[in-house]
Amino acid sequence: MYRFASTHSLAMGLLFYCSPLISQAQKQQSPHFHNSSSPGLAILDRSIAAINAPYSSSGINFNHTGTMFQAASLSVNPYLLKGSKSAKKSQSNNSWQGLDKANYSISSLSTKSGNYLNFGFQHNLYQYYSPKTLKSSTPQKPALANFAVELGAAYASRNRSGEFRDLNTSRWGTWLGLHYRPSTENPGFALSAIVRYIRNEQFEDYSSTYDFFDTGLRVNYDFTHWSLGIEHLQRIDQALSESKEFRTNLVAQVQINPYLNVHGSFGHNYSSRNSLLAQLGLSVHFSRMD
Repeated sequence: MYRFASTHSLAMGLLFYCSPLISQAQKQQSPHFHNSSSPGLAILDRSIAAINAPYSSSGINFNHTGTMFQAASLSVNPYLLKGSKSAKKSQSNNSWQGLDKANYSISSLSTKSGNYLNFGFQHNLYQYYSPKTLKSSTPQKPALANFAVELGAAYASRNRSGEFRDLNTSRWGTWLGLHYRPSTENPGFALSAIVRYIRNEQFEDYSSTYDFFDTGLRVNYDFTHWSLGIEHLQRIDQALSESKEFRTNLVAQVQINPYLNVHGSFGHNYSSRNSLLAQLGLSVHFSRMD
């Protein structure tokens, strides 16, 4: 019972289920780009970017990624759906932030080895704004933090039969990220670093159960309507204390309009099998404005 063709179709269904909420959310002009990464897809090594850039969040963000893999994700930030006054308050605090301001997501992935259903969250635990940054921030043009500490976690499950009851743990993980942006104006430079722990249960060519760490850096440069970044991560097998696998990836993003972005990536993706990473995706995002 409860059969489904793929978890990808489930995520698509959730988008239509949430469409009344999207239609109620008034569109807010945003001068910034948005992350295309989903926590669940990131720990499965199937996200366009493995390291987030220090971009602003949105109330609702839907991503679809194709080409080599079929994936979709839907993230919601309830705090930013309250309105621009709430967003402005969030961006004017140089302090630790509560979990009520986190992004929560669900994602799906379809591969030859099975269908994956994933859950996760991302949150800036701490953010700092310089006095100049706060002075230039408005509800219609919210500023980005000059420095932020990000916490993330995700759980990924897999099934081969097409039934929910057959979902089994594939991977789970947690990470800590540091983001630095000297200037919040476009064009602008940004630097991000991450340390991610992943527990592997069963995932394609990673057949054994073991722990590993990913450590990496991302350098990003934003222009007016497009951005370009490069990321490198090294994977360390905790049991063997070896670091043989790595991911080096070019990430590009083009802003079609304030609510639609096109993402793309190309590079090497960890293992020797399916090591070529070449993906193209769309991102649709909305926030509420009082």
